[in-house]
Amino acid sequence: MLEYMRKNAGSKVVWLIIGAIAVVFIFFGVGGGGGMRGQSIVVGGEEITRREYEEMVATVARAVQQQGDEISPDEIRRQAVEALVTRRLILQFGRKIGLMATDRAVGRYVAANEEFQTDGVFDARRYKEELTANRLTPADYEGSMRSQLTSSRANTLVAMLSPAYLPKALEFFHFREDQAAFSYWFFPAAGHKAGLAPTETRLKDYYARNSETWRVPAAMTVEYVLMSPDDFLDQVEATEEELKSSYEENKESFTVPATAKVSHILFSFPSLSPSQEEKDAVLARAEAAYARLPETPFEALAAEVSEDSSSASGGGDIGEIAKGMTLPRLEAAIFSLPPGEISRPVETEIGYHLIKVVSREPEHPRPLEEVIDKLAEPIRAFKARELAVTKLEDLIRRTETNADLAAAAASLGLTVMTSDSFTQDQPPEFFEDDQAAVKKAFAAEVGRVAPPAEGNKYLALFKPVERRESFIPPFDDIREAVREAWAVEESNRLARVDAMNFIRQTGGLAASAPVTDAEVKKGRSPAAGRFIQAGRPPFDKAEAPSLFAAMFSVAAAAQVSPVAVPGELDGESGCFVLALETLTPADEDIFSGDSAAAITGQMSFQQINLMRQVWLRELHRLAESEIFVPREFMEAGGGY
Repeated sequence: MLEYMRKNAGSKVVWLIIGAIAVVFIFFGVGGGGGMRGQSIVVGGEEITRREYEEMVATVARAVQQQGDEISPDEIRRQAVEALVTRRLILQFGRKIGLMATDRAVGRYVAANEEFQTDGVFDARRYKEELTANRLTPADYEGSMRSQLTSSRANTLVAMLSPAYLPKALEFFHFREDQAAFSYWFFPAAGHKAGLAPTETRLKDYYARNSETWRVPAAMTVEYVLMSPDDFLDQVEATEEELKSSYEENKESFTVPATAKVSHILFSFPSLSPSQEEKDAVLARAEAAYARLPETPFEALAAEVSEDSSSASGGGDIGEIAKGMTLPRLEAAIFSLPPGEISRPVETEIGYHLIKVVSREPEHPRPLEEVIDKLAEPIRAFKARELAVTKLEDLIRRTETNADLAAAAASLGLTVMTSDSFTQDQPPEFFEDDQAAVKKAFAAEVGRVAPPAEGNKYLALFKPVERRESFIPPFDDIREAVREAWAVEESNRLARVDAMNFIRQTGGLAASAPVTDAEVKKGRSPAAGRFIQAGRPPFDKAEAPSLFAAMFSVAAAAQVSPVAVPGELDGESGCFVLALETLTPADEDIFSGDSAAAITGQMSFQQINLMRQVWLRELHRLAESEIFVPREFMEAGGGY
């Protein structure tokens, strides 16, 4: 595949690695019609139901929670929308190229589901009962299965286009392991920018096409009363009864694991992957040492023969070991050996050990006196929060009869503050990054006290006093900003034109490079693996897909890549042209046996992932005009 790319790297289709798939797009299209501008997500003329959306949001939220990630509700919605759109595009692609699952295929799938079987045989009555229990009809369920099977076939087709045969794997091995240095020419965009003079019509057209770029987000100002549970800590204490009860309920949390004071004599394996012969030789040395006991004291023997340099001089003493602190096999021997006895050789990942347990302490709970402060802390925090909530509830009741938040707060000795103007992306601290609460605040009525914001650190009651809705400024108000954005884009385009003209003039060889303008910067990258080059200067700000395409496309010294690489150099935007200057091939002796199998497997995985990513990117790009997502589904993004 790499050689094919080198020969055809000037072609976008080849770089996207989807020549075969592109034909499908050209002749069949992607979806089933134009986007519908309604209140549903629409992909290729097909609506995605609200139920599908809500189920996907719940699925993404569960996945985020299980992974322990912390992302905003808006980001969860964005990921859910992206997943739904991608799923529908894959399904539509599968239909268009004739991968639709037949009734027979769906029937086989249903019959193979164990939930619908009795004694291993499909049971039609059980099938209907299971569907009824889940509020599904056979048509609904089988339609869903048909879509899943069709999408699965489409995904499989893409994977089948990415096999990693051994010759390809060897080429990939070289691409990853060879040391390469690239010379480069950098065509800065700044030289074009000063001379640009767009017409009014062109600027207005650019503004119309990119108006969302200048959208000013909604903003608001609130009056608020802030309470922190921490302010009430000095008013609460944990009682003796509460402390004792908490201690009994959480005794396991205060358990001290079993420990043993241990000495050992180590006979190390010569490598991390010793042969059986090497293991046997080490075991023989360990057995010979064991035979010298007890005539030779353990401590003296350790000082003489142990290969653990950190403990040998101390008679093999490795201190106190707690359960869970050491190698599993070593731990098992330590906690099964009676104190005072010496074990026969015990094998671990690093060698053979003779173990002596000097003493051992059983697992036991820490006494209440040692953990009383830790127990008191959550009890006091809970009581302090209760006091803060009580005070908040009292304030809420008073605002129900007196809409003047300041007056209601003053009656309780509380102070009202006024926030600076803020947006949903940068709310005041008391919202604690709770995007759901911020969203409710922006939906609250101006001049009326809103529902409280209740976080871990703060409780707040607030009243919106001013709100400005999101808007796109008129063209005349931001004419200079539009002109600047257009000039940046146009100057970068012209820099790319310069780079491509230069590539054509080289004829693919660095020796034929023409004399260039003084503004063009020249340089050389350090010799390193191609993958490493992407993260290091001078290519650390280069567009990664184009950079890898350029590096893929040259295989011999002095070759100039046919791919121009947008990026930045020394803080300037522009475009790189690369030439392979030196190449030191990796030693192919490394690529053999298990190493070859591992690299082939890795390459298969990476090629399939690359193919899938590029395929999905093309699906989205080609269907862009047929995808419509109402603002309510994305909120922060305002669209798809």
